[in-house]
Amino acid sequence: MAFMEFAGCALTAYSPALALFILTVSHDPVRIIIMVTSAFFWLVALVVSSLFWNFITFGHLMPLCVLFSVAIQEVFRYCFYKLMRKTEEGLRSLRVPNTNTDMLKNRHLVPYVAGLGYGAMSGVFSLFNILAALSGPATVGFPDPVTGASPSPYYAFFTAVFTMLFTMLHTVWSVVFFDAADEARWLRMAWVVCSHAVVSCLTLLHVQGLYAVSFPLTVLVLAISSYMAYRSVTTGPTN
Repeated sequence: MAFMEFAGCALTAYSPALALFILTVSHDPVRIIIMVTSAFFWLVALVVSSLFWNFITFGHLMPLCVLFSVAIQEVFRYCFYKLMRKTEEGLRSLRVPNTNTDMLKNRHLVPYVAGLGYGAMSGVFSLFNILAALSGPATVGFPDPVTGASPSPYYAFFTAVFTMLFTMLHTVWSVVFFDAADEARWLRMAWVVCSHAVVSCLTLLHVQGLYAVSFPLTVLVLAISSYMAYRSVTTGPTN
C-alpha cells in the first residue's frame, strides 16, 4: 500500500514535467544545458532563502519567509533572463546537427525551457521529503511532532498535485516574465511576481486542510498565466 501511494504521488507530481522534457527538450543538447542551468539558478535561490530562514530569525513568521523566498526566486529569474539575453547570440551560433534551429526563429523557446527547469527543480524539493516518508513501511499521515495531530489524509496527494501545478506555473511564468522584460510590460511582470506570492501563500492553508480554497484559486492562476503566455507567444515578435 505504501508503494502504491508513493508511486501515485510521484507520477502525479512529475509526469507532466517528464513528458514535456521528453517531447520538447531531450532531443536538443542546447535545450538540456539551458534547463539544467535554470535549475541551478533555482537551487541558488533556495540556498539564499535558507540562509534567511536560519540566520535572520524569522522562522516563526512563515508568511514572511514565504514572501522572501518568492522575491528571491523572482530576482534569480530576472538574473537568468539577463544571462540568457546576453548569451543568446552565442547559443544561436552553436551548430549542432539537427538541433537548436528553432532558437533562430522563436525567442520564446528559451524562457519555456528555462521555466521548465525552474519548475522541475522546485518540484523535486517540494515533494522529496514526503516521497521519502511515503516509501514505507506503512506510513499513515504526517503527525505534528509537537501536538501529535495529523493533517488531512489527502495531504500527500494534494502536495503532489500542487507540485505539478507549480511546475507548470513556473514554466508559463517564465514565458510571461521574459516577454514582459523584453517589451517593458511591467504590469505583466508584476502579475508574475504577485501571483507567485499569492499561490505560495495559499499553500499555508494546507495545514488546516483548506484545499477547497487553495486548489481552485491555484488552477485559476495557472489558467490566467497560461493564457498570458499563449498571447505572448502568438501576438508578440518571434525573434
